[in-house]
Amino acid sequence: MFNQRERVVATMITFGQVSTLVLNKAIEDAWRKKNSHIVLEFNRCDTQFLVQETINPREVWPVGNFTVRLDEKWCDYGKFQKVNMPCSHVVVACKHVHHEYENYKYHVYTLESISNMYK
Repeated sequence: MFNQRERVVATMITFGQVSTLVLNKAIEDAWRKKNSHIVLEFNRCDTQFLVQETINPREVWPVGNFTVRLDEKWCDYGKFQKVNMPCSHVVVACKHVHHEYENYKYHVYTLESISNMYK
């Protein structure tokens, strides 16, 4: 099974895929939600943002404001710190200042990193 998984990862890399399916799904979800967020405030000195959700994508939670600190890889929402994946608030903050949100992905979610574990 270990060898089979290694071959699957190698095939994915061969076809140009860079990130794991888990990360790709999380980024797609964040990208979909970004249109329902607005940057209310931005502090250029410490790359701090106040992001407001205008439509609630999670029906059980109220619409809210979230602070994002790109230089600290931190967001009030918590997903950014907890699983080291950019949440929708981080994607919106990056878009606002023309940063690549790809720079905020944790390296363990790359297929290259996973491939190295099999060696």
